[in-house]
Amino acid sequence: MPKSNFILPETITYKHTQYAKAITLMLVVPLLVSLSVARFVPTLQYTMYIVAGLIGTLAGLFSVMTIRVSDRFVHWSFGPGFMRRKIALAQIQIASITRTTWLEGWGIHYTGRGWLYNVGGFDALHITLKDGSQVLLGSNDVNTLHQAISASIRRLSNN
Repeated sequence: MPKSNFILPETITYKHTQYAKAITLMLVVPLLVSLSVARFVPTLQYTMYIVAGLIGTLAGLFSVMTIRVSDRFVHWSFGPGFMRRKIALAQIQIASITRTTWLEGWGIHYTGRGWLYNVGGFDALHITLKDGSQVLLGSNDVNTLHQAISASIRRLSNN
């Protein structure tokens, strides 16, 4: 008998999109400089258009982060679905609200406290999984995110 690829539908209990205003503003200046150089220095025109394209692509990919909580998973992604990740609620040992430091910064990278996914601000949800790995999800709505994850974990454990 063939194996079924049926995926159970998920009920989304929380969804929040955060826009990276600071990152976008920081990328606008180099974008404008590269376009100006391309316009006024003909020998660098193509190079500067490539640089401007790369900066625009980075801005598009990292200018927004969406976090969703369903009845089974915590999902997050950047831009138009770039860099999608998810964690099963059943794998979460503890989730707590924390603050990141300016040294930990923004973006996607490993910190001493686990992988950080953040587009702005310093509030984050620190998730520790049962296998000991850790994830920090930056959010400007961290209290509601924490409540949604905690409620979904309670519902899951009651079933």
